[in-house]
Amino acid sequence: MIKNIHILPVRWMVSGKKTPLAILLYCLLFFAAAEGVCMEPYTVRVAAGSESFDVPFSGLTAGTRFTLQSQDPRWRWNSSGEYSGHFTFSASGKLEDIPLPQGIAPGVYAFDVLVGFEGGGIICWSDPLLLQVEVFRNGDTERRALCSGETLNYEPAGLASGKTYRWERASVVPGIVFEPGSPASGTGGIREKLVNNTHETIEVRYSYLEETGTGTEGYELVVSVKPNFLFTVENRKPVLCSGEMTDIVLLPEEVDFTWSVSGTGVNGMEGGTGQTIRQALWFDGMPATVEYRIVPEGDAAECVTEQQTVVTVKELPEIALNGWQSNTVVPLGRPIGIEAWPAEYKNYSFIFNGQKKEQQDPVLLVYDWIVGGENHVSVTVVAGNGCENSASTTLDGPQMGLLNAFTPNGDGINDRLYEGFDLEVFNPNGSLMYRGRDGWDGTYRGTLVPTGTYLYIIGYNTPEGERIVKRFHVFVETNN
Repeated sequence: MIKNIHILPVRWMVSGKKTPLAILLYCLLFFAAAEGVCMEPYTVRVAAGSESFDVPFSGLTAGTRFTLQSQDPRWRWNSSGEYSGHFTFSASGKLEDIPLPQGIAPGVYAFDVLVGFEGGGIICWSDPLLLQVEVFRNGDTERRALCSGETLNYEPAGLASGKTYRWERASVVPGIVFEPGSPASGTGGIREKLVNNTHETIEVRYSYLEETGTGTEGYELVVSVKPNFLFTVENRKPVLCSGEMTDIVLLPEEVDFTWSVSGTGVNGMEGGTGQTIRQALWFDGMPATVEYRIVPEGDAAECVTEQQTVVTVKELPEIALNGWQSNTVVPLGRPIGIEAWPAEYKNYSFIFNGQKKEQQDPVLLVYDWIVGGENHVSVTVVAGNGCENSASTTLDGPQMGLLNAFTPNGDGINDRLYEGFDLEVFNPNGSLMYRGRDGWDGTYRGTLVPTGTYLYIIGYNTPEGERIVKRFHVFVETNN
């Protein structure tokens, strides 16, 4: 690992043994034009593989290629001493790869790095930057895994044979909590409780040094601390009627969950992932229950106890409708009947051609329908378990038994039009000729009307108190 990196006070010089005054003045003018960038602080980053790390960085092994990178794209790197590399270009600036040779012995190595930029064909360099790197043996990394809240009990393998070790805990990403007073370094084994306050696995790194008679050898201990947290299952509809949607919310929101299902007598249940469980469940027989077993996705599932929640599905009431035959002829004033079955419910909510009627009788009596056209009817019932169900149908309206002609000639047959109904008769010009309940005898002011077609309006009240009014035409034959 990189123990430290020192950035010495900047002292600019021009490459070469001699520094002509003109070149020095050029550099001063060049840097002044750069708005003092030369004197601004700059930082160094170290990269290994595809990862970048702020120094100090641990885990370098022999043969690892790493890069030093300036945050200012105008800077470029150069090295002095044994480890020289080559320039490459990137969006963030010029990089130099500095390879550690294969077979390098474990230990601490130091070398200087120069940084600067080029202007007007002149390269201006900083003073050397001292970089110290400690090299571990290639592949010497031990790994452990814990659930949050467990205690790390670790002892080096050679401790029993009398070897001595010292260890140091590397920097830890936020989210790990150590017990108060827990040391960051020590000798021998490690005994400390690790608590992960996040929902992701966090690695805690320890550097171990084995003190031997010929020097110091080291390796790294990496402890993966997996999350272990409480989560909430909010089952907002534990009891459903067949066909309804479940409403189960899994918290916290930033965590995804996986659930599996088991149950009998229910269709539509299935496992899945996410933060909510929304699925329609259908009754298919008793006992009609579904159990959802829920765990967080990923690493969290290994350390968190699953939770269960149960949904019960209730059966819908059975309901159907029977109508009339389309060729039926119904006399004026008589109703048609629409039957809902079975007849075991306390209440039936009918809707006929948009008109709603609540009643306890399963038979709906209709006095006003569309003759010869489509009539829409539905019924809704509620069972004792609280679930409701509906049925609907469309029926052609039956013919109404109306007089379309009458002959008021005194022969005792069809001499009066609709006795016992509220009746109004109008001539073709729209003039009122009759109003009453005794039935029209075909006369106007004591004289038979001329033969022809007359408009009449007939009205009556149903036994339920509904007012029915109809408009029809009738042909009157009087030989006048």
